[in-house]
Amino acid sequence: EISQKRAENFFANGAWLIKMAQKHSKIDKLVLPLLGDFITNSLRDENLENNLLHPGDALWRAKSYLVSGIKYLLENTNVEIILPCHTGNHGRMTEKVHIATEGGNSLEKYMYRNLAEYFEGEDRVQFLISDGGISYLKIYNKTIRFMHGHSFKGGSGVGGIVVPIRRGVMQLNKSKWADLTIMGHFHQTKFEQDFFVNGSLIGWNAFAEFIKADFEEPKQTFFIMHKHSGGTPSLMSPIWLDKKK
Repeated sequence: EISQKRAENFFANGAWLIKMAQKHSKIDKLVLPLLGDFITNSLRDENLENNLLHPGDALWRAKSYLVSGIKYLLENTNVEIILPCHTGNHGRMTEKVHIATEGGNSLEKYMYRNLAEYFEGEDRVQFLISDGGISYLKIYNKTIRFMHGHSFKGGSGVGGIVVPIRRGVMQLNKSKWADLTIMGHFHQTKFEQDFFVNGSLIGWNAFAEFIKADFEEPKQTFFIMHKHSGGTPSLMSPIWLDKKK
């Protein structure tokens, strides 16, 4: 019941923010990254005790949230929806992450393909399902990198997750440059000049407390990329998940 209400609030509050921003600017495209970890899965023994649903059932529920949410956006906004899709570390069907074949061993990639098939006849919806851990999208004159974020390790020092992510982004930029890297994984919101970490729907839990992560209410983030600024992110707002506009 909690996950369903948060998913509903995400799409309802997101649509409200789009329509509010459209009062001042022409907005005809929405980039809605699906960055993985839509289910907890049975990765640790305690998950067998704590999980409400088995992995297949949980994935089916996550898919139903996304189907109804995308349909809500289609019915309540006039934007085209572009969905870069990435698998997380929780959706895997293997004991450990298989780096080169992660997508093929992920329940989430199956879900993305199923979603793409469901909306195949909808001209306003475009799924970009990545075969690898990283994908790129050009928005105005900015190159955006999308990934789940589980390849970044560390973050226990004073700088938290900022230091290992910045170091990793610098390494990635040596092979292919991106102006902004967008990821999830860390269950907390961090925005820096060259990377953005999104928050989470699941919010604060026992594992977050155990690893001494910063407390954060369940939320996602909305921001505008405007052509007049060359695509530099602006007008950023949280999308609160436990309350509705």
